[in-house]
Amino acid sequence: KNEYENALNKYVEASKYDPKFIQALMNSGHIYVIKNYLNKALAVYAKVLELTPDNPTALCNIALIKYKQGDKNAAFNILFKLAVKGGEKNYLVHKYLGIIWLEKGKAHDAIVSLKKAVELNNKDIDNHINLGVCFHKTNVLNTGAEHYLKALDIEPQNMIALKNLALLYFDWGKNHEAIELYEKLLDLEPENMPAIKNIGHSYRKIGGLSKAIEHYNSYIRINDKDPEIHLNLGITYFETDDFTNAHEAFKTLLKLGKKYLPISYCYLSKIYEKSEEYNYALDFARKAVHIDGKYAEGFVQYGKMSLKSGKKNKAISYLEKALALEPRHKEAKTLLDELLPAK
Repeated sequence: KNEYENALNKYVEASKYDPKFIQALMNSGHIYVIKNYLNKALAVYAKVLELTPDNPTALCNIALIKYKQGDKNAAFNILFKLAVKGGEKNYLVHKYLGIIWLEKGKAHDAIVSLKKAVELNNKDIDNHINLGVCFHKTNVLNTGAEHYLKALDIEPQNMIALKNLALLYFDWGKNHEAIELYEKLLDLEPENMPAIKNIGHSYRKIGGLSKAIEHYNSYIRINDKDPEIHLNLGITYFETDDFTNAHEAFKTLLKLGKKYLPISYCYLSKIYEKSEEYNYALDFARKAVHIDGKYAEGFVQYGKMSLKSGKKNKAISYLEKALALEPRHKEAKTLLDELLPAK
């Protein structure tokens, strides 16, 4: 009935009549855990272990309390021993052992424990979510997706499963599936920023540039200090030939950190090239490569603008530099093939 105080009083009274009444002690401990009186629970379980030293349920409950208190090493040691002997049929042993393995970065070990937990209790949504995380981390994406989908079968609007599956699809390159889930997420959490960001990226990857711009701008209305979004917004505007807005995006990006100066200057050069303002274009390309002497795209742009200024030899030099930095750069190779005499 969830009348925990009354239940606790009865169990304490029963224990006074019979101090060896294991079930009364165990249930008292359970109520203390529910009420978050963890040290009282530990004291009760210690009494249980005095009576039955290898009681697997008491040991498991102690491990879970230790985990909750942050003593994960103690929890792990108890659970590991129980998994070998004494608690092999208790799915919580394998569940929390799997969780701790996962937190230790041992995804393969976590999979072994969590699979056992699923065998013992297929309806615990946490087990499927954690297996999804493990398989995502080990790049077995199809199996990871299967476990997230099983979690959603149990609880269709579980936010953790939705977010994790959407991210898995995004990382997998299944952009249409990612978009479908991110749109569902945004119906539930309209200001979920990772969802807004990744749905923008997903639309961009499938060529839905106007939708990508819409979501990037939605993100900026919530947080206008994320340089990655301004970068992607600027590039997407550029790809749609909206050079005015692209210019604004890259001018904003210039203010958001030195890391983005070279690419911002490079794109500003490309924008001025489109409007045939070659002096400005040359100047911004020069700034890009002066800041980052290993930026191949910057040298390509500098070479192109040098050529526009009638400086063929300099153009060749910059394009060769770009190709040395990035041997597979197609545009640099094509331009050099045009500029250099055939051997």
